[in-house]
Amino acid sequence: MYIPYGWWHGVESLEPISILVNYWWAPGKPVGIGRPYDGLLHAILAFKHLPDDQRAVWREILDYYVFERSGDPAEHLPEHAKGILSAPSPELFNHMRNVIIRSLESDG
Repeated sequence: MYIPYGWWHGVESLEPISILVNYWWAPGKPVGIGRPYDGLLHAILAFKHLPDDQRAVWREILDYYVFERSGDPAEHLPEHAKGILSAPSPELFNHMRNVIIRSLESDG
């Protein structure tokens, strides 16, 4: 059965034992990119239980920097100054991953 990327679905087994394999193909995904599900878990950890006014601020920040609702937020910067908003690369993703790991370790 093919279910398009991102579609929610439910499965009910008719037998006591069953196997389900679920995989979302993501064509065009940059090499080394993080897993979106990990991002969802981190977002729930970081934002879900904040007061509504703070969640609204973070929603705006995510819309601006992640979903680029107002265009590229780093468009006005020279390439060397874009930092985490630079073009995707395995090196950038490794850097971001290491920052997240250090952050999670220090929050212990």
